[in-house]
Amino acid sequence: PLIVADQPLGVLYVMLRAERRFTRQELLLLDNFVNQAALALYHSRALAAAHRTLARKVHELEQLRRADALLSSRPRLDEALDEILRIALEMTGAPHGSFRLLDRRTGGLRLAAHSSSPVIDVVEVLPLDEGSVVATAALTHHAIRIDDLRAAEWAPIYRPLLASTELRSDLA
Repeated sequence: PLIVADQPLGVLYVMLRAERRFTRQELLLLDNFVNQAALALYHSRALAAAHRTLARKVHELEQLRRADALLSSRPRLDEALDEILRIALEMTGAPHGSFRLLDRRTGGLRLAAHSSSPVIDVVEVLPLDEGSVVATAALTHHAIRIDDLRAAEWAPIYRPLLASTELRSDLA
């Protein structure tokens, strides 16, 4: 067996063509080879995982640089928000997203940018109270990550965007 750090990686099977037993020296060599092969596999998998993580981080940084360049060039605010939202949806793989800005005149959270698939109607202004996840994030000045929207603690304030589509997590 190929085992590293108590994790099985596979099995190496060796067969003699002659009808004899392995010698003690052959068994020691095979045991040494198995350990080296297991370590090589383990490290190559770890290296591949690190490479994937690095590639993802580089992609995310490129997206953030694009967002920075967009903001620095001072285009219209709605265009900048649309582009940043598109980048955020792409980076997270989320199907829905929106930017809401505090409207000091009305005291509500006004929709500034929105994207979803399929296209859905979204409430233009949300009241700034603790009656929604977005408003709670705005009032507490902290991001809220909900891993399971079915949890009892979120049921009273979570308002689904689509009645026909079950969302399982949310980030506000």
